[in-house]
Amino acid sequence: MAGHSKWANIKHRKAAQDAKKRESFYEANS
Repeated sequence: MAGHSKWANIKHRKAAQDAKKRESFYEANS
């Protein structure tokens, strides 16, 4: 399960990056 938790961490980090990217994207367009 160690590999599973690692993948979960990667997915979580990617989700956080995507959210941040989306935020700045909206700010630039507004």
